[in-house]
Amino acid sequence: MPKPSLRPMSRGGSHAWEKEDLASQSGPLQLLEAIATRDMSRSQGLLMAKVDVNAVQDRYGRSALHLAALQGVVGLCRMLVSHGADTDTQDGAGNTALHVAVMNWQNLMIRILVEAQACTNILNRGNETPLMLAVNAGNMQAMQLLLEFHAQVDIDPENLAGGAGSVLLRAVQRQVLCELVELVVAAKAILDAQDEDQNSPLQLAIQLGDTRVARLLLASRADVESCNRYGRSAAHVAAAAGSVRAVRMLMDYRADLNKKDSQDQVPLQLANSATQKALRELGAYFPSRPCSPEGTPMLVEGAEWALGPKGGGIYPAGRFKIEEIKDIAKRPSSRQLNAQRSLPSLHGKQTLPQLGRKASDSNLKLAWNLDSWSRNAASGLPGDEGAGIAT
Repeated sequence: MPKPSLRPMSRGGSHAWEKEDLASQSGPLQLLEAIATRDMSRSQGLLMAKVDVNAVQDRYGRSALHLAALQGVVGLCRMLVSHGADTDTQDGAGNTALHVAVMNWQNLMIRILVEAQACTNILNRGNETPLMLAVNAGNMQAMQLLLEFHAQVDIDPENLAGGAGSVLLRAVQRQVLCELVELVVAAKAILDAQDEDQNSPLQLAIQLGDTRVARLLLASRADVESCNRYGRSAAHVAAAAGSVRAVRMLMDYRADLNKKDSQDQVPLQLANSATQKALRELGAYFPSRPCSPEGTPMLVEGAEWALGPKGGGIYPAGRFKIEEIKDIAKRPSSRQLNAQRSLPSLHGKQTLPQLGRKASDSNLKLAWNLDSWSRNAASGLPGDEGAGIAT
């Protein structure tokens, strides 16, 4: 039996189409129109007449299945799938029907499509998979369905720069619920994926103040010493964010609290006063003091002498600008202080750097009033301390 076709006929100067069967060439167009207008009875009639459901698309490149997913008509979607609708057809934006269902929170539609073997890892033109869209929306049920049907949590990490293919990075950046992050981690996501600034998910979680997610990542063995492009580790980020809780949590996982970044800064130099106190209690310290050519310690501009031991009574000496010791000694003194108030008793002749090493060995951090000491030393005040210092 020959296949029915449409023939143009002229009636009264106008063209009309003679319908020999609903499965003619105009059938797919009618199906698109019926679905778009939510005319379910007409749509079902066209499908029962075996219209080709993949023949045509609208001006946006959407197929009949795209429109059914957009309308959220589950029964029609099931009928289209049973009549051979292509579940992986992409529209003008690169979205499949599964993308559309996820964006519209059509969870039952998602189940129908994935059970019909729809691909869960197709990227649209925005380099997003259905799982990434589910993370964007915070749709936990959709994430569970997609992961159940083998959705990948790391898409093409070599070609998608800036961590665009990492679902875990996306979840942390958007501050989704910890339970959603836990789903992604359980799916074997790369824990140390990096964004365009080489920040890891752990660093981003600490920066955003999400300590629950940070603890989850640490418990899953994320690299606690991973550094971004500025050489800063998670400890630097926690100190800069002023998060005492994050600092203590990192110490529980043996983070290096004295690691230097690319600018030779340690976490203690980035912290506020409260975080500095917590860092010192956990063993953090300022970098070693630089010395002048004569061997006399000098403070770097903006730096600060280390405080005394925990619970001690030694106070910080304040901040000093870099100046040569000789210039400091030449200044007129407004007051004369005894060297015994500035320096501890020295037994034998020891240089000040040797004293610093000795104090460091005993885990004792001393603070010195450099200005007063230098003036006293220049004026030759009597005392064992002044005589015992070798310049």
